[in-house]
Amino acid sequence: MKQKTFCFLACILSLTPLVGQSESGDTGGNDQSTSTSTSPDGRLGNIDSMVAPANYRIQPSDILSIQVYQQQDLNKEVRVEADGTISLHLVGRVNVEGLTVSDARERITELYDRDYLVNPQLDLQVIQFNLDEVQVLGQVRAPGTIAIPPDEDLTLLQAISRVGGFTRLARKGSVQIRRESDEGETKVFVINASDLISDPDSEGFILQDGDIIYVEERFI
Repeated sequence: MKQKTFCFLACILSLTPLVGQSESGDTGGNDQSTSTSTSPDGRLGNIDSMVAPANYRIQPSDILSIQVYQQQDLNKEVRVEADGTISLHLVGRVNVEGLTVSDARERITELYDRDYLVNPQLDLQVIQFNLDEVQVLGQVRAPGTIAIPPDEDLTLLQAISRVGGFTRLARKGSVQIRRESDEGETKVFVINASDLISDPDSEGFILQDGDIIYVEERFI
């Protein structure tokens, strides 16, 4: 669920917050980032350079690299189709959607071993995979889209950090998060980021795929 940024900018002021904390003021002009672990451009990093964790489950549009030892003509990079299958030499179409890398490797190895090869040695890697994303707009240093690492949570403050932190004019006491459900229902959460920053023991706000974060400009 990837949302258009202009839609949020056009309607953000007309939306009524349904859930969240009430605004308790701004933190002033002191500009501080919530974390020092940012990439050089303030974002999460290149998606293609990430390594899929062991428990990552293959999805449509993922790209797999398959290498068969001493069978160069069977080596292939292949995209997972919308129906969850890939097409391989000799064995034809194989359904890999929802399988972990090790499960997919085992399934393909069994197919080659059954009729074509003797004790095949096969390596399979996910070399490009889809990640959930959120957008961060408004008074942050590098507005844009960032990815949620697979099988990890991404909090509001982590997302702000990965776009370079708040600007000097950011209204930290009232950060808005727009979220749409699968049924098309829209909710806007209003979070006091100043409280989250000042209280290290506070529970972070967990983001979801498609969330749009908007940091307003504070009044001077």
